[in-house]
Amino acid sequence: VTTIGSSAFYNCSSLTSVTIPDSVTTIGYEAFHACTSLTSVTIGDGVTTIGNRAFVGCSALTSVTIPDSVTTIGDSAFRECTSLTSVTIGNSVTGIGNKAFYGCSKLKTIYCKPTTPPAIYYYQTDAWSDLSNTNTFPSNSGMKIYVPRDSYALYTSYPSTSNNNMSQGQVKWYGYKSRIEPYDFE
Repeated sequence: VTTIGSSAFYNCSSLTSVTIPDSVTTIGYEAFHACTSLTSVTIGDGVTTIGNRAFVGCSALTSVTIPDSVTTIGDSAFRECTSLTSVTIGNSVTGIGNKAFYGCSKLKTIYCKPTTPPAIYYYQTDAWSDLSNTNTFPSNSGMKIYVPRDSYALYTSYPSTSNNNMSQGQVKWYGYKSRIEPYDFE
């Protein structure tokens, strides 16, 4: 098995735990959508893509570690995971989709390991009109985003408006500046 297909476990409300083997490279669209009893997910080291809406509405999921093999986290991938309190984003992630963690009302801790800030995608007519509201992460009180200490300045610098190469509304991390803290990853 190399792909968990679209809607493969859609609305499997009795599913409590899943281990995705290293042979899997892609978790498809809505693969685990509305698995409301899912409390534990282990994502194998072969996964490179977490598809759009892959875990949307998994309201019992409390934490997730995205392995270093993953490069893309799709739009709304973990949206409305209302029990999610912590996320670790592996060091190879280059793009985080629109509203990837939107509605995760208990999310307090994000460990973001890439030394180059991943692109944050969101859809808006004027990409520069409101950098503080990208909707990728919630604006939960007390939420912190921990980034590599040596990359802190990259994550918190104001983006250059002269860079018009903003595919799908690509935005830097400036909007989350007040939540970003330097961290020493092992």
